[in-house]
Amino acid sequence: MMILLPSLVILLLALTFYGRSRIIKVRRELVQVREQLERGLMVANMGVWEYDISSKKLYWSDTIYHITEQDRERTTPTREAFWDLIHPEDREMVLEKQKESLNTRRKTEIIHRILMKDGRVKWIEEHLKTEFDKSGNPVKSVGTIYDFTRQKEGELIFKSLLENASDGIHILDEKGNLLYYSRSFARSLGYEYDELENKNITDWEANLDKDQIRATIKLLLKSDITFETKHRKKDGTLFDVQISATDILLDGKKRIYASQRDISEQKHYIEQLNKLNIMLNTAAKVGKIGFWELDGISGKVEWNEALYDIFEVDDKTSPMDRERFLTFLPPEKKDDLIHKFMLFQKRGDYSVVHDIITEKGNRKIVDERGRHFYDGEGRLIKTVGSVMDITERIARERIIKKQAVTDELTQLGNRKAYNERLSELIAQYKRYHLIFSLLIFDIDLFKDINDTYGHHVGDQVLMALGKLVSSLVRKNDFIFRIGGEEFVILMSGTDMEHAILLAEKVRRAIEKDLNVISNRDVTVSIGVGEMERDDTADSLFRKADKNLYLAKRSGRNRVVGDLYSFPAKGATHTQS
Repeated sequence: MMILLPSLVILLLALTFYGRSRIIKVRRELVQVREQLERGLMVANMGVWEYDISSKKLYWSDTIYHITEQDRERTTPTREAFWDLIHPEDREMVLEKQKESLNTRRKTEIIHRILMKDGRVKWIEEHLKTEFDKSGNPVKSVGTIYDFTRQKEGELIFKSLLENASDGIHILDEKGNLLYYSRSFARSLGYEYDELENKNITDWEANLDKDQIRATIKLLLKSDITFETKHRKKDGTLFDVQISATDILLDGKKRIYASQRDISEQKHYIEQLNKLNIMLNTAAKVGKIGFWELDGISGKVEWNEALYDIFEVDDKTSPMDRERFLTFLPPEKKDDLIHKFMLFQKRGDYSVVHDIITEKGNRKIVDERGRHFYDGEGRLIKTVGSVMDITERIARERIIKKQAVTDELTQLGNRKAYNERLSELIAQYKRYHLIFSLLIFDIDLFKDINDTYGHHVGDQVLMALGKLVSSLVRKNDFIFRIGGEEFVILMSGTDMEHAILLAEKVRRAIEKDLNVISNRDVTVSIGVGEMERDDTADSLFRKADKNLYLAKRSGRNRVVGDLYSFPAKGATHTQS
């Protein structure tokens, strides 16, 4: 027995030492797990808290200190400390949600804002659950806090851009229900903005029946489509539209993004052109188009009466010949046209569009067509032809072409014109290394201008701004309105430094000289990007757009480019 006692003591000591070692190891493992959890929460930007109701002690994970920007060493987590962070406008709602959680004993989600010391706002998604004892008394509340400020700001920017888009932008789900839409879309249909909520495509689509609509939606979810249809306004009137639609991924689900453009006026122009063509064809049948015939041997030319009218020759009995016809050709193009006519003699038929100067000195554009006739030995016997005055038609086509690339309100280039010009500059850059820069700017607080003074005043601001900026840029620079209050300037042969100087010139001029609204300054924020070797159209735009965003975040009425930032007053360089 005496021999066994020391052995038992040693065994007990060994077990004690082993137990303590095990405890230390478990504690270390728990610390490691906690650190891993904290790192994971930090990456996810999510914090965890626990509140003991009886002791009123509150625990915050490290991420909550990070989200709320509180010093861990100086801040004691309390309910009062967190309550002071909640945005005053959200406190009543948060309190109601907390009461709801206690009353229903269910997990509650609370979306609210918190205020930072410097006045910045963060958006918080909070999940709260309260635990109760057997008597039904609350004993502990636990929850999570997730900072989704970036996502919320992106959503607000998206909605702002969408609401203020100049085109009729609308986003549908797979059943044709309206999810998002621009104010211009609501206006085009004759609705107030809020009246379109919960509407379906069947409420405005007038050309397609329900089966055709379903088939079209199914097709749109697979491919891009541009088509023409008719839309029905609130008052029942119909108008022609062109729809450009594509599928997008929104909130993890496939949606349909569609842009609506009123083409009623364009349709009217096309109808007028068609009527004109019918009239010209009818006129040709009854001899109303100018006809002529050239004798290949004598050189004598015979005209019909309509041809005298086209050339504005009052004396319809005056003789015509080849030499007199040549006097109607513009001096600067005469030799070239004569050379073409000589080449045409070697062909059976020919067609050429050229200018003429009438006897009264008016310049016209004519479509001339002719056919040569030869004898058995290949000698020219005669040529007969027609001349159609197409001056007005060309003018209309130019108007339509200009309208396709022109913003209707400001008469600046539109997004289509911007895309075409940008593609040209990128091609020149890649081939000849010709540098260029891009400026993106929009009007600060433009929505407030519309809301305060009305859209007609907002339109006046946009038009005045377009004229002012157009007077400031060089002839080889191009300015575009690409949507809402957003404008772009493309500056060929301009690097970042010189683009910044022009941008600051534009900013100052707008602040000083754009006096559309009494007692209110109109300002712009400008982002600048320079084309670089690996840039694409999208990446260049994103660079400038990012700098525009920084200008907005820095207080508006600023110019920001890579390594440059111009404040509202003065022109000092700072690292942006």
